[in-house]
Amino acid sequence: MGLKYMRKLAKWALIFVVWNFIVQSYCVVQKYPSKAMIASAIKSNAPDTTIARLYSEYQYSIAISDPAEAISALKAAADYSLRGHSPLGAASAYSRIGQIFQLLNLNQLALEYFQKSYAISATQSDNGALAYLLSDIANVYFSMKQIEIAEPYYRRGLKLMRKEKNDAGCAVMLNNIALCKMRQNKPDSALVFFEQALKYREKTKDVYLICHSLNYLGMIHMQRGDLSTAEDYFMQVMNKLSAPEKQPELSIQLRSSVEHALWELYDKRGNNLSARKWLDKSLESSKSINDSYSLCSRYLLLSEIDLSANNIPGAKANALKAYQIASKHGFVSISKDVTHQLLSIYLQSRDYDNIAKYFREYSAYSDSLQNMQTTENLTQLHAVIQTNIADLDVQSKQRNQTRIIRFLILSLILTCILVLFFLYAEFTKRRINLRLQQLADASHEVIIIHDMGRIIETNQRVYDTFGYRREDCIGRNILDFIHPDDLSIVQSKMLTHNLQSYEIRILKSNGSIIYVEIMSRPYTYFNKSVRVAAIRDISESKLFIESLVNSSSELRKLNATKDKLFSIIAHDLKNPFNAIIGMSDLMKRNIADYTHEEAIDMISMIHESSTTAHNLLENLLDWARLQTGSLPLYPKSHNLLDALNYAISIQITAINTKKLQINNHIDNHATIFADAKMLNTILLNLISNAVKFTKEGGTISIHHKPTPESDTIDIKDSGIGLSSSQLSKLFKISEMESRLGTNNEPGTGLGLILCKELMELHRGSIKVISTVGKGTTFTLTFPGK
Repeated sequence: MGLKYMRKLAKWALIFVVWNFIVQSYCVVQKYPSKAMIASAIKSNAPDTTIARLYSEYQYSIAISDPAEAISALKAAADYSLRGHSPLGAASAYSRIGQIFQLLNLNQLALEYFQKSYAISATQSDNGALAYLLSDIANVYFSMKQIEIAEPYYRRGLKLMRKEKNDAGCAVMLNNIALCKMRQNKPDSALVFFEQALKYREKTKDVYLICHSLNYLGMIHMQRGDLSTAEDYFMQVMNKLSAPEKQPELSIQLRSSVEHALWELYDKRGNNLSARKWLDKSLESSKSINDSYSLCSRYLLLSEIDLSANNIPGAKANALKAYQIASKHGFVSISKDVTHQLLSIYLQSRDYDNIAKYFREYSAYSDSLQNMQTTENLTQLHAVIQTNIADLDVQSKQRNQTRIIRFLILSLILTCILVLFFLYAEFTKRRINLRLQQLADASHEVIIIHDMGRIIETNQRVYDTFGYRREDCIGRNILDFIHPDDLSIVQSKMLTHNLQSYEIRILKSNGSIIYVEIMSRPYTYFNKSVRVAAIRDISESKLFIESLVNSSSELRKLNATKDKLFSIIAHDLKNPFNAIIGMSDLMKRNIADYTHEEAIDMISMIHESSTTAHNLLENLLDWARLQTGSLPLYPKSHNLLDALNYAISIQITAINTKKLQINNHIDNHATIFADAKMLNTILLNLISNAVKFTKEGGTISIHHKPTPESDTIDIKDSGIGLSSSQLSKLFKISEMESRLGTNNEPGTGLGLILCKELMELHRGSIKVISTVGKGTTFTLTFPGK
């Protein structure tokens, strides 16, 4: 009981250490803290600076999806920082609030919070933070198109970053200066600054930052009209961001921006199909991270595209999605554009109730934006900020390590206590090991304790499973009992230091093989690190599962085949019989009303329908015989030209109707070694297929290439061709689908599947090459005699 009590005490002491680590300091378990973690920290009376840090980190997880909630969290972070006498923390929180307002185009509010950040930072000094704050101020003026005010801020920030030797910060400032040059329509100057920024970011080896600069280079080249170079830069970004190792949300957000840029690039090229593909990808990327602002702008763009294409329902649906997001998150600027788009849509559809509604909203948003961006207010804020910047002094930033030291001392004390508890437990280990041996012998599984393969201990169950006595196993290497093909598996598992579960084969003492499942983990045995393995015989269950999987697979294939055959019989076979019955019924009841020529036409239609049904039935019967193995193969030499002429004669009516030109390049004495009936079936199906999908006036060419090893027949048409998707499904019974010819001739696809299986029965092959709009070539290869 004493040992049990001490172990419980040690466990709770360890839990206390971990809990103190999470609440007091660094949140290493998850990337961003949750609301529950913050509430727990507040409830446990954690330091104000700790709570402030948790709020600051929490806002990063929601800044994209819920800007309003992020701003509330940052305000709380600022309050707790001031309570905890951390002015720099409060200044950082206010600066971040300004950044979010700036992203929402609420420039006046952004400048107000940047002003608060400067006011708090007046007695502090940190060149890096000061430079970024200068950049934030400049960003606001940049978004207000006041480039002549923004650029000097960026240059001052660049000077401070170079002084601090901050490569990442220098890259940020250079990028921003380049953006100013782009706005001033100076693309050459912008390119120089973007390239300098890329060099700084390459020093950081940060993939996300490098991709950020590559994106800017793509944008500037697109502005200069060099679309090929721009596309190269954009595709570099897409390749590098395919699997981001860190900052996944920011990486996906950047990828969405690049995909949007690729839409613009292909739109400039006039490639609407590719442009729409990239725009859809950009939308999906924004959805994956719930980027509300980007989603809103993408839906608005899709609406504008649909409206320009006169797709009123699509334009309306996308505009309403943008409207819902903008209304939910309070995106005032984009709400104005969305209501204007909806107003345009309803004007075209003459929906007067909604016209009135959205006209009122559009007017309200316009007035709101005008009030928020009053020039006088912005000018006054600019003057205040300029004054605050001039008063900042250079001081060295101090870091507070008190909390870390306190935590380390507490952890050290508790660790010492834990060591004492475990030393006490060591005295009773021998007695416990004896009890474990008894338990192991009672197990239905083989228990083996080994040191890098050398067996130290095992239980009596080893005799029942392996056929070896316990005494014969101890001291031997466990690899002696493993099937040779599975040795590498066991050797690799023995080198690991965690729980392992795997299946292998064991050689029994009588030479037979059994399948076993092994659960292996590290274990301390008399102060020595070893591994303990529990081994269970699974031979019977293994065989049962394999038979079950094989039966399930065969059953699925049979069901798919059955369903496809029923579909063919119910649809494609019914149609020709309906035509035969309908036409014959008309002639039966009204024969006297038809002229001789009309009767001949109707009889021809009945004959064509009968031929179609007969060919389909022939293919179905042949395919069924193939599946059951009841279609014998009797190959011998045949005149190839006679076989081809027979297949052409069957299709001569359709050939003459379509005025097709048959180019038969087969030699009169050409022979081929094949089953006569199967050869006729193959050639008839391929000739029928070529005639069916070749337009009027087209050509069908037939070539024969004999060699000592094989005979190759090419049947080439100038028809409509096949897409890559259709080619991939061509010979698969599970994906067989009906397809109409150029004169609406019905087709099931079963004939080609039958051709493939008949060729395989001959130990030959059938291949197809096709280009949409240019034609198709089927190549048959029969083995030599």
